[in-house]
Amino acid sequence: MNTALRNVNALLRLTTNLINFERADVYSSELYISEYELNTYLTETFNAFRPYASVKHINFTTKAISVT
Repeated sequence: MNTALRNVNALLRLTTNLINFERADVYSSELYISEYELNTYLTETFNAFRPYASVKHINFTTKAISVT
């Protein structure tokens, strides 16, 4: 149940981001840029799908690249 809830929340965040992006594209001619920790986001998304990969016997790995 926790896995399903995490996946639903991840999907909700992705959908909300897409809607906000579309809304910004339609209603604004300005682009707002903000800093976001991409490695954290990708790790959370990766971890949400890890149980499914395990069930399907898929070797699901990720490697974070540090940029300094």
